[in-house]
Amino acid sequence: MNKGLTFLACLFAMFWTKKMSAQQCGAIVFYDTPGILHDCAVPAGINQMNIIATGADGGERGSARFGGAGGSVSAAFNVTPGDHIRVIIGEAGEDGAHAAGGGGGTAVINCGNPQNCAGGTLLVVAGGGGGAGRLNGGGASSSAGGGNGGNADLAGSGGGINSGGSGCGQCADGVAGLGAQASNTAMAQAGTNSGPTQGSGGAGYGGGGAGNYYTPGGVQRHSGGGGGGYSGGDGGSDDGSSGVDSGGKGGSNFVRSTATAVTNSSGADGGSGGDNTDGTVTLEFSLVLPVELAQFAASFDEGQVGLAWQTATERDNAGFDIQRSADGRSWQTLAFLPGHGTTQQERSYSYTDGRPLSGINYYRLKQIDYDGQFEYSRIVSVTVNGKNDGIHFYPNPAEGSVTLAFEASHSGDAVLILYNAVGQAAMVRRLSLEPGAFQTDIELDGLPGGMYLVEMRAGRAQWAGRFQLR
Repeated sequence: MNKGLTFLACLFAMFWTKKMSAQQCGAIVFYDTPGILHDCAVPAGINQMNIIATGADGGERGSARFGGAGGSVSAAFNVTPGDHIRVIIGEAGEDGAHAAGGGGGTAVINCGNPQNCAGGTLLVVAGGGGGAGRLNGGGASSSAGGGNGGNADLAGSGGGINSGGSGCGQCADGVAGLGAQASNTAMAQAGTNSGPTQGSGGAGYGGGGAGNYYTPGGVQRHSGGGGGGYSGGDGGSDDGSSGVDSGGKGGSNFVRSTATAVTNSSGADGGSGGDNTDGTVTLEFSLVLPVELAQFAASFDEGQVGLAWQTATERDNAGFDIQRSADGRSWQTLAFLPGHGTTQQERSYSYTDGRPLSGINYYRLKQIDYDGQFEYSRIVSVTVNGKNDGIHFYPNPAEGSVTLAFEASHSGDAVLILYNAVGQAAMVRRLSLEPGAFQTDIELDGLPGGMYLVEMRAGRAQWAGRFQLR
């Protein structure tokens, strides 16, 4: 893919394009200034970027306000700390008394290494709106900016990612210029018009085309310029009577296939009533855990240990290794359960250990990403055989307080821990045990309702159970 400009366009960019020095991205960054190559580096500890981008509007024809509105895109992408994110803001098309120019496209590029922006990964493009014309526009954009090159009824076409515009019309006072091809290293040149009453296009990621005004045989024809974007829109045409396709076409959007949470509304044709505003980009950076584990519990029944867990969200989750240990230090993998990849829905999993060890069994999950990275869950445990096979609660469900009862096999201090539904320790208490039947009341004031997992530890002995709090 050719991402460079022609020599002439590069010279043009050198004269008027400023470059903003790279700085560290904040949690939320907002850009609305065209003519600058905005650049910031992804901070440490960040792995996701949400993008909201809008393309620039097309120019208006007089007070008719018939310019096309810029496109709108939102999407989420995985990023790596240190990545350089480049932003190009589209510029609104210029107004004209008879015909107006199209808006430039707005783009976000992940350069990776800041020296590699020319070959960086294009993430999104929001196409610019088409310029105003004689009447409302119609039709679709084309991949290179369009239409029937040399036709005198056409205004300048918008630039796209693969080439500049290809259709341009003559007008009484000059040529309705074409928008230039998009570039990762400079603002693409906007189409210009030498006539005093026709609007020029806007610069951006793909420049907008200029409008034209032409009077063959004294018949007025005024057509809007195409909008720039991933695919530049055609310049509008005017047949001098009906003006069916007189408004310029909006540039198209682009969203890379690796995106999630995508919304996409392309740049509008002339005649849609844009507000003649420049493009904008908002970047939001966050840390998203690969898997948000909502619950993980173990229970012993009829000689088997049942494991159950839930995830609130998953990202690139290949699956889980289920691991067991007799001492909490040396671990054995029992099985692998596939994950659900990337999902925002709650997912439930279960596994049965049909041959648990005698005594205490410790369990944990090894969550594995597609790229091989992994994280461990917290450890849960159950005691198999003997009297230490569980603890009991009543009433269950509980309100205000709950009574814990179990059979103690020895005396000594014990630690009781309540875990909430997301695995956080909600309460820690110390107990003093005596052999035989044991019970104690647990006050639950201040705790929110829900399911609670209880673990109690006394030396190497361990008990587990659960209750519901209303």
